[in-house]
Amino acid sequence: MTPSELLSHLQQDDPRRQEAARALVALLSQLVRGRLVEPSSRQSFEIRRDVEREEVVSRVALKVIQCSPLPVAGKSDGECRRYLSTMLVRAHIAEYRKRSRLVLPGDDKLVGLRGTSTATDESANADAADDYIERARALLDRAFDRVLSERQERFREAVVRAWKQINELVFAQVSFATILLRDEGADAAQDRAAFVRARNRVFKNHERLRVALREASDAMLAEGSLTESDAKALDEALILLFRCQNSPASRIEEQNVPP
Repeated sequence: MTPSELLSHLQQDDPRRQEAARALVALLSQLVRGRLVEPSSRQSFEIRRDVEREEVVSRVALKVIQCSPLPVAGKSDGECRRYLSTMLVRAHIAEYRKRSRLVLPGDDKLVGLRGTSTATDESANADAADDYIERARALLDRAFDRVLSERQERFREAVVRAWKQINELVFAQVSFATILLRDEGADAAQDRAAFVRARNRVFKNHERLRVALREASDAMLAEGSLTESDAKALDEALILLFRCQNSPASRIEEQNVPP
């Protein structure tokens, strides 16, 4: 799916929305590994730490899904890539300033070009993104509580384990390789075939849980315990969970083991 196509299929009720969300995360993950350019100052920089890349991809993916359709939806692939790259830059700068209070390349020029009002706006946008993510997590927790309450006792341990893994992958940026080694004893460098079997088994468990979460969301909406607004936000959060199977970390066996 091209950048233009995926941005055109992220609207609510689009039959290809889930496919587009997976493609979006893949594209953002690719873009964030290159050199990023701040448009106003033309200063370029790289996000070197994997955890920071994962975090900025999460934030931008959530924002794109929330705000779709974007103004560039349906335009050229080049325009779409540039727009998403700028979103990554803005998200990274806002988060970096907020958490570390450090100066990125070009910050001195940005202050002179934009003044203090823009800095205030960026801080407000960062706070809004934090609020949105917290809301998404709270709604996911509600759906999970519903799923767990309906599971037989003998299946609950597996459901809780899958839920913990999904949360770590999506919100804590724990690598898939770490989870497989810790929970399944699978190490690609030691036994590639065993690693792949464990990965596929965990993927299947995550898929079952995502389906159950969506069914719980539908049931809560139907019974009136979930508002339409919350149901929409929960749907967006569930789409983001597909990143669990789209992360490059899930293909670690291809990077660490000779052919």
